[in-house]
Amino acid sequence: MTIGYNVYPANQTLASSVFDSGDSTNVVGGLSWTEDVSLPSGTYTALSVRASSSAVFLSTTDWYEFTSTTTDCSKASGIVSCSLFAIPAGMKDGSGDEWVQYRITESSNGVSTPTISDVALTYVVNAPPEIQNVTAAQQSDGTVLITYETRDPDTTSGTVTPRVCYSFVSVLHQRWG
Repeated sequence: MTIGYNVYPANQTLASSVFDSGDSTNVVGGLSWTEDVSLPSGTYTALSVRASSSAVFLSTTDWYEFTSTTTDCSKASGIVSCSLFAIPAGMKDGSGDEWVQYRITESSNGVSTPTISDVALTYVVNAPPEIQNVTAAQQSDGTVLITYETRDPDTTSGTVTPRVCYSFVSVLHQRWG
């Protein structure tokens, strides 16, 4: 006797590990995943995301669900991409979003099953620029030449950009009589 079981569970979820982005001022900038080019009839997929200031608070933070039909999300050749505009304001305000987790949800009518792979969550670190190597020297015409360099601490690529600023100092002499 052989018994075959060909039914998929109605709903399944899979949560990722908790991730520490390392900076509480980070901003969730977008997300993407790959799913079936055409979802099998009677199936549904979603990717939910939550972010918090600490791992402890993350477990009580609400999930935000995204699908290929969510506003500012699109699907092309099975790749679903959600832009910064799809992300809720609370996840892109640069406050308390250091810890993040995502959850995949798949549902089925029991006949077919959808697939999701290649989940990518984009974080934007947006630290303020740094000013370095500042010098100031008074010129013969009375102006002060200020030179400095700016640096973006969010990246190791790029070049140092020297800047020059002239400061004109005028002195007002007034007689009191």
